[in-house]
Amino acid sequence: RPSVPPKAVLVETGSFRIDRTRALEKLKEFQLENAAEFMLPWIRCAVVLGATEFAVRKIPEGIELSFNGKPLERRWLADPYQALFEESSLESEPYRHLAVGLLAALRLNPSSIAIASGEADRTCLLVKSLEEDELIDDPSRPGESVLRVLWGHGSVDDAISEAVETGCVLLKQPLLLHGAALSKLPEAATVPVVPCARGSASGFLVSAPLRNAKRVYLYKYGVRVGWVPHDFPLPMVAHINDDGFRLNASHTGVIQDAFFTGAMELVKDH
Repeated sequence: RPSVPPKAVLVETGSFRIDRTRALEKLKEFQLENAAEFMLPWIRCAVVLGATEFAVRKIPEGIELSFNGKPLERRWLADPYQALFEESSLESEPYRHLAVGLLAALRLNPSSIAIASGEADRTCLLVKSLEEDELIDDPSRPGESVLRVLWGHGSVDDAISEAVETGCVLLKQPLLLHGAALSKLPEAATVPVVPCARGSASGFLVSAPLRNAKRVYLYKYGVRVGWVPHDFPLPMVAHINDDGFRLNASHTGVIQDAFFTGAMELVKDH
């Protein structure tokens, strides 16, 4: 097996540079299975930045997410994908979520994506494609971050809204979805619900139709990452959150470490 990826580009002796555009194209292909879920990593990004309020709303020709909390830093917006090529760290974590959501949103072929954040020195990243983006000053709406996707064609706003509605049922912070407070578990359930918690993991077991049963949905920061099968004795699903979960490289699943094992044992014991 070669030690250097076959698409790496030789820059000079002893130094290699990844062809970023090709690498990002590959990452885009193997990220979220459903591109309409791009808001979910953006909401995780906001949680890491300390957001306490979120709003997803339809706007003319598009949809946007706004949130409070620490603003997105200009240096990360200047290179919005760099966090994907660095070692994971507390500093880079929100920007990994941001980049994953951005790659997924681009798969939907928007006319443009605008990411604006900051106070007096407010910055806006305008993205047209993987190859085309620019950073500009933006004096509008200081104090909140706004991530806006505009369509030049028929929108997929309903699919995006459904992804937010079903993917944020364990989110602790309030979220407005098109002006209405998002209903979360256990209040959102119309069937019996059993709460469960142990250590840093917590969630709910919920009765479910047979076609959707025998799944454990995994969440980080209250936002769904993915699911794994589980052989429940009855038709049901589990929704389990653990902020300690580590995500795989594509952010489509949870690494099977001690946190994952603890979560599965929690489900098994209930």
